[in-house]
Amino acid sequence: MESKGVPLSEGENQLAFDRSLCEESRLPAVEFDGVHDAFLSRVDLLGRPFIEYIEKYEPQPDFPFLWLRERLLPIWGEKRAWLNDEDSKGHVMASGFVF
Repeated sequence: MESKGVPLSEGENQLAFDRSLCEESRLPAVEFDGVHDAFLSRVDLLGRPFIEYIEKYEPQPDFPFLWLRERLLPIWGEKRAWLNDEDSKGHVMASGFVF
């Protein structure tokens, strides 16, 4: 599969998040090499639990907005205008999907 991201030199990594923000939040910076998955660290820089991956999903060609919305609404309800069906109608995603 051809990468559509920024080409990286062999062995070169790029930060997935702003380094100063990571340091301020006491989180390890996430590096991405353009080939392998980048994961958030399970612990922060102080060794405290930070994130736990409890389910894995197949890679998606674009952000799965509708799938995520279906799962968030029962938990959070309609709290933001941009989660409203009417507000997102006609929006075109990078993949070409039109709401």
